Amino acid sequence: MSKHFLFARMASPKDLKPTHRRWNGNDRSQRNHNGAVPLSDDPLDIVLNWKASPAAPVHPVGCFRLNLADLLSAGYIRLDNKRGHVRLRFFHDNDGCVYIEITHGRPRLLIGKTP
Repeated sequence: MSKHFLFARMASPKDLKPTHRRWNGNDRSQRNHNGAVPLSDDPLDIVLNWKASPAAPVHPVGCFRLNLADLLSAGYIRLDNKRGHVRLRFFHDNDGCVYIEITHGRPRLLIGKTP
């Protein structure tokens, strides 16, 4: 894999680092899921799922390897208030697509889609 990439979709969690993260987004939380992640985890491996509400079934979005440095440089994520961390935010739009973005109106990167 090239050193410079924004993200790569991996076939399954078996293709990720054993220390990968699992995040479950939820439309009831303003259609987004975000958190601070250490830049030292770059590249960050993550399994992303989404659901319509806390009690709804989970739908897989995908397994990803995120290049945090390049996402930061491209303006899709931002530095966090916690030193050495970035703020990673996924947003599930009405089109069914899931994007990485800092906030509405800023550049965003399509990463996956829910059924």
